[in-house]
Amino acid sequence: VVLAQYIFYYYFYIKYSRGIVMTSLDIDYAWIQISDLHIFDNVEWKTMQQAYKRLPYKDKINFIIVTGDLHQYNKDYTETKQFLNRLLDFYELSKKDIFIVPGNHDSGACINKETITFYIEKHIDEDADCYKKYFVPGQLVDCFKNYNDFIKDFYGSYAASMYPSPEQVQVKTWKNKINIIHLNTAINCNGDNTLDQVIDIYQFSNLVDDLNPNCPSIIIAHHPFDTIYRSQKDTLRRYISDWKVSAYLCGDSHKESYSQIQTSTKSGSNIPCIVCGKSAPETSDTYSDLGCIIYIKKKNANKVEVLPYSWDSNKKTFDKCEKLSNDMGNLEFPLLKEDAVESMKKRNSNLV
Repeated sequence: VVLAQYIFYYYFYIKYSRGIVMTSLDIDYAWIQISDLHIFDNVEWKTMQQAYKRLPYKDKINFIIVTGDLHQYNKDYTETKQFLNRLLDFYELSKKDIFIVPGNHDSGACINKETITFYIEKHIDEDADCYKKYFVPGQLVDCFKNYNDFIKDFYGSYAASMYPSPEQVQVKTWKNKINIIHLNTAINCNGDNTLDQVIDIYQFSNLVDDLNPNCPSIIIAHHPFDTIYRSQKDTLRRYISDWKVSAYLCGDSHKESYSQIQTSTKSGSNIPCIVCGKSAPETSDTYSDLGCIIYIKKKNANKVEVLPYSWDSNKKTFDKCEKLSNDMGNLEFPLLKEDAVESMKKRNSNLV
């Protein structure tokens, strides 16, 4: 009987499933990316929320990434908090399994903001550090007060350990498996998102000691890599190369897309910049790609498969989307990892 059950399991659940849906036995860990919520309370949104429960690989999703714009301008975070708690319940996760960065809609007003953003825009490409004296409490940091209050309210007792300063660049290592580098690209946003983006590149350069050298790394941000000012983008590219970052995951454009970030390595290799569409509907919105992305790390394979899902407003469900596919099939990217011994030598040499 046991042998018969094994044969049935092998041929039906594994052999038959292969090529259609990979089995749970093939998966090491997985995560879902959502972005640009801009939540409006309507029947389509209520229906979509339940569809997140029906996504493939639901039982294998181990953590959630939210790449900015968690609410609409001039609205609070009440709907966002309810939805994120619901997602955690759907996937049976804890607050330690959700990672969030702010977007331009999460950046509010502060004293002299228009004057400050104009100054930074004018000088940033000549002086990559010109933002530093303004990205402090009492000035641009105050723009994230409502966002920071939301983070502290949402995470509750975990807030101090997860995000003591939610607006800052930082690294979170999920279960000694993967480094998740948080990049705030909205520190110089002036409300209409017409400026190129500024990051705290100085503090970013200090993150090396927070990276687990035994783990691969990804960056999560709101704005795509190409929207960052040139002077900072070149430095960011250097760190992406030196730290062997595997992928840059973002949102902002409301359009699902994929492009390459050329690294500074001698081989001239690239890493993917993957843009998630909008993950919550708005009745009058005919522009956005509605959907989410699931990322799957297979066992015994040092790579991640990228599975985008788009919202079908007729069937009221998420369908697998081929937008990021190529002639080879689903988009994949390798998980890069710096040699731990070499990494330690570099760190020690920096202390001399």
